[in-house]
Amino acid sequence: MIAPTHITFAEFLYLLILTTTGVALSPINAIVVGIASLLPDVDTQASTVGKLIPFISKRIERRFGHRTLTHSVMFIVSLAIVFSPLLILNLDLNLDLYLCFLIGYASHPFLDTMTVNGVKLFYPFSNVKCVFPFEVNQPHRYRVQTGSKVDKTLAFFFLIGCIPTFLIAHQGYERFVRFTQRSIGSAVRDYNELSKTHAVVADITAHDLLTKQKLTGRFEIVGALNDHTLLFKTNDNKLHTVGKEYQAEYVAENILCYKGSPVTTAIRSVDMANHTLGLLANYFNPDDEVLFFGTLRTRDKVALPPDPDGGDREFSPVKGSSSHLAFNYASMNDITRLGLENVLIEQGTLIARSVVRVTNADVMWLHLHSPYAEVSFVATPDQNITLQARVGDTVDVNDVIATLALTTPIEAQIQLHRNQINALKAELSHKLDELQAKIEKKRSEFRRDSMGTLRQRELQKRGFSAQGGNMQSHRSSTDLRVLVNSQTILREKYDLKIQKHNTDILRLQAKQKTSLQGDALLRSTASGIITEIRQTSEGTKRRTTFIIRRLGKVQ
Repeated sequence: MIAPTHITFAEFLYLLILTTTGVALSPINAIVVGIASLLPDVDTQASTVGKLIPFISKRIERRFGHRTLTHSVMFIVSLAIVFSPLLILNLDLNLDLYLCFLIGYASHPFLDTMTVNGVKLFYPFSNVKCVFPFEVNQPHRYRVQTGSKVDKTLAFFFLIGCIPTFLIAHQGYERFVRFTQRSIGSAVRDYNELSKTHAVVADITAHDLLTKQKLTGRFEIVGALNDHTLLFKTNDNKLHTVGKEYQAEYVAENILCYKGSPVTTAIRSVDMANHTLGLLANYFNPDDEVLFFGTLRTRDKVALPPDPDGGDREFSPVKGSSSHLAFNYASMNDITRLGLENVLIEQGTLIARSVVRVTNADVMWLHLHSPYAEVSFVATPDQNITLQARVGDTVDVNDVIATLALTTPIEAQIQLHRNQINALKAELSHKLDELQAKIEKKRSEFRRDSMGTLRQRELQKRGFSAQGGNMQSHRSSTDLRVLVNSQTILREKYDLKIQKHNTDILRLQAKQKTSLQGDALLRSTASGIITEIRQTSEGTKRRTTFIIRRLGKVQ
């Protein structure tokens, strides 16, 4: 075979086999495959390689002949062993080059088996010429003469075959299959992969499930509802579903996803308890694409459009009853459009997904920083927070915005604990006296029962009484042990209560020594205008949160 035939055949194998099994598609790998496919012909001066290094090819041709040693399986195995130590240096890079070299080299003798003369594949162990295909009655049938028109035609066909295989290698096999299928299932898989780092758009050809009206165009994909349904946005910013018949608004006929601009995605959890939905706008940059997910509970009466599951197949990002609101791919525009800004949420958390389109590092940095800051303080049941700033006030860092004071003086709290200790001791003494009286009574019963038991045993020895008359004495003994143990348990129980009060007294005395009885000053950690002050309960504690809108450019 001529050099172009060997090169195009080797490149065809590289694109068809190697790139689809994990070898990278790169110019370096392609060059290595092409050069390796010519190297076996170093055993003849008439070849392209032989003309470049005639002093080597001349000696090999005289000693071994053409299509013998350098075309043999033994020589290929030897090369694989000789170059294998290179894999240790850089496994990822050298493994690709190693495979490209061996496949490119081995493709040459395989292709030469289709020539008239064949190849001595098992040289030097055998001089038999291997040919493919083999016809017993006509040995030269179906085989090619080197340099003939058929040889050149094969080079052309292999070159043409490299075009579709390059497209497959460039897109990836899975992507190529999806590109060919253009089905909704393939589109969902494409979206799940591409959306990790990029915005996703899709060329959609579909029809309305009910009206059969045609829909064609390129639309932004917002999300995947399941394995066979995508959510896309139309020019009016409304969301619609495309998928299988009877499972979405639009039935997909032809759909293919593409990469859009690079994006970065951030996930944030927002506790909505005790404030309105309109305040969500304070937490996110209006230039970012923010979508909300989750279920909230409210006491306000809310009127929403009909539930899509009730027969109307139009996708609704906000749905629910008067007491519960479910958000699924909902934006601030949806909240405004439905008139929900002033709905007060009683309980619930929203998951916010912010998609920031990245054009440069500075823009991404700005978008990832909220123009609002939160300054939060927690008060225990024995503390009280007094506000020193109001909504609308402008504050700087370290400005006093609240004070923290004890609701009861420390000395009074200490005296209260001491009084409780004395009350516990008096209560314990009273209960111990009652137990002691019961114990003395039970001991008298035990002595009486014991004397009766002794008399009964004496009569039994003389044969005047039946067996088993000592049960009453045993029962009295058991009751007496229970009462004695109860004394110990009672003392331990009251000792624990008294110890707890003593610990509280020590804690209060330590606080008194460090002058914490006076008001503690709570200072702002951000500069700006106070837009909201929230006070919420966290078990027995109370949290006060100041929402501060930063002034000037956010950095």
